[in-house]
Amino acid sequence: MAHASDAALAQDATVTTQPVPGAGTADSDIPYFPVTQPVPCCPSVTARREVEELVNEGMPSEEAPLEDIEKAERLLESIIPPVTDEEAQMLATAFGPDGCYGLAWSLMHVIETDRRGGDGKLPAGC
Repeated sequence: MAHASDAALAQDATVTTQPVPGAGTADSDIPYFPVTQPVPCCPSVTARREVEELVNEGMPSEEAPLEDIEKAERLLESIIPPVTDEEAQMLATAFGPDGCYGLAWSLMHVIETDRRGGDGKLPAGC
């Protein structure tokens, strides 16, 4: 299901989304996530802070310091599904050089929560 605010967000990164009617209520399986920040890697797209941070940091390798691996794990756990099509496309660029002790699989599962399925194209500017 496409959200009406997605097009507006792509045009103006300063827009704060409004909830889809019924979203985030007990009668809805569509949560409401405010999206207010442009993403540096993709200036025409906005995303939640935790998605933006994970994309900018990228996934560490298994050779990275434990602190970096734990930070990536915390960021992945903080992304509440479902992700938007744009967020899924951005997250697909965050994979690291190896599986990072299974975190790459967790990232893939987060990406798979994109309900719209995506069109396989990256947002403009990526």
